[in-house]
Amino acid sequence: MWICLNDAFVSIVEDPNDDSSLLVRARRFDDLVRALRVKPWDIDVTPDQEYPYRVMLPRPRVQNAVYRAVGDIAYSSLQASVSQDDTGRLRFHDAVAAVIRDFAQGEPIHESVERPAHLRGVTIWSDQDYVLPPMAREPATRDSWPTRKDMLQPRPVSYEDEFTPAQWGVIERGYLPRVMEERWFVWVGADAVHMHRGWTGNELYRAYYEPLGQGARIVSADYEGASERYRAGHPTHERDMIRWLLRGLLLGQRSVPYPTRRERPAPRPLPDGE
Repeated sequence: MWICLNDAFVSIVEDPNDDSSLLVRARRFDDLVRALRVKPWDIDVTPDQEYPYRVMLPRPRVQNAVYRAVGDIAYSSLQASVSQDDTGRLRFHDAVAAVIRDFAQGEPIHESVERPAHLRGVTIWSDQDYVLPPMAREPATRDSWPTRKDMLQPRPVSYEDEFTPAQWGVIERGYLPRVMEERWFVWVGADAVHMHRGWTGNELYRAYYEPLGQGARIVSADYEGASERYRAGHPTHERDMIRWLLRGLLLGQRSVPYPTRRERPAPRPLPDGE
């Protein structure tokens, strides 16, 4: 992906060894500082590469930078918003605009599509319309969600995991939903990550951690065993849900899919007479 701002241009690609991270590259050193607000000493200088400046960041951190850039738009023309003192960037934007004008030359104009009758006058939002990357949200604390309720009957489940300092920095911010449709509220305490359903506030999962350098290691976990609070599935499903919440929801790792629910096996009927 290329991101073209009025004061920065960066190229973003996936880290082939870790799908939770993105490699952001630039031809100008200061473009990375402005676009991502990274510290200058975090930028790797690779003069033999096409992009001589690059930095590896957790995916939510980059998503946050893009989200922030959209929120900062305060112009009606990108080209006109470029500083007149930056002659190199002005030439770059002029060249890009020329290519864009030529891009669809000769293509027929697509006819407008009529909205289906059952959708006329209806505004429809999908869950994705509400989703913000964790780093774009305010950090979550124990008291951030008004309906929060602690777990009633913790039931242990086998789960261990490890997170790098960069990954743990994202997880520590938790997940503060903006609307009920985002479904989850997550906050990090002194020894555990607490995961609540957004609508009810019930704590369904809790993952206990210990420091691992600047990162962390998950050493055990619980899920809600009280049937009035939660209809638990197979322990494997509950373990997979914890992993998805930490890695899929918070870290944005696409390789960790939302788990298919596995029901507990039905008890075997006893033979007659027993």
